[in-house]
Amino acid sequence: MSEEVLGVIKVFRPAFMRQIHENLYFTLDRTVVARTSGGKGRMLFGAVGGAIEGAIQYQEAKKKGEQYSQLSLEDILKADKNNYAISNSEITEVELKKFGKGTKLNIKTSTKHGRAMYGETKWYVEGAWKDIGEKHENMLRPIFKDRLIVKK
Repeated sequence: MSEEVLGVIKVFRPAFMRQIHENLYFTLDRTVVARTSGGKGRMLFGAVGGAIEGAIQYQEAKKKGEQYSQLSLEDILKADKNNYAISNSEITEVELKKFGKGTKLNIKTSTKHGRAMYGETKWYVEGAWKDIGEKHENMLRPIFKDRLIVKK
């Protein structure tokens, strides 16, 4: 089965003392969530240690994302136990929202998926709203139509 990936969004979300980086792959039928870096949760040396850890995680995420770009969606799903797919028919709302100078992306579903609490997962999008907001809106609108809510 070969699905056309209509777009990819690089995101991260906070977890206990770390950040989890993921790529979201969008097709007409489903959204695939693929972990690119889970962080180690080793923030032992304050702000400087946190900054170094963040830079290491970003590089790990970038490298794994490049590896994923060579794989089919089925192979991406098999590559990490934390990767999962959400049927687009189960997605009730996608919110793309300006957050300061950045961007947040929230996906609400009718059922719980992956690490989602109560059928909702919240991410921060890599990149400033002014650079990516309209681009992501234009990519997501044909997929989710009126389920996409954009807050500028």
